[in-house]
Order: sequence, then C-alpha cells, then structure tokens
Amino acid sequence: MWNTYIGDDMENRINEWIQLRGYKKKWIAAQIGVSQEVLSRWINGRNMPSLEKAFKLAEILECKVDDLYKKN
Repeated sequence: MWNTYIGDDMENRINEWIQLRGYKKKWIAAQIGVSQEVLSRWINGRNMPSLEKAFKLAEILECKVDDLYKKN
C-alpha cells in the first residue's frame, strides 16, 4: 500500500495544503497541466512532481515548496 512518505525522512503534505486552501483536486491538476491521476500519485507518494511542477503547485497553494514536504 502506498502512503504519503517519500523515503525514510520526508512526508508528503500536498493533500493537507489542498484541503487547507479548499481547492478541488481536479481544478489543481488542470492549473498545473497534469491529469488527476498524476496529482493523485504525487499525493499518495507514488511519484514526485518535477521541480517546475512543484513550484507551480506551491504558487497555486500559496505556500513554499518546502511546505509541501515535511522532514521527519
């Protein structure tokens, strides 16, 4: 089962920020230019966004890229 952990010392917080801002995942995916499936993979820790997409995501969510991931 996939979870939101990236490696042993990083936790993905993308979903927390999406919920905090009250955005729909479908809208976020469209703004970034990816499918909902790709966004879901990022949220579930199966894949990571490219640096360019991570900065775009942070811009939309009005946070820093650092805020999207938490060091354990």
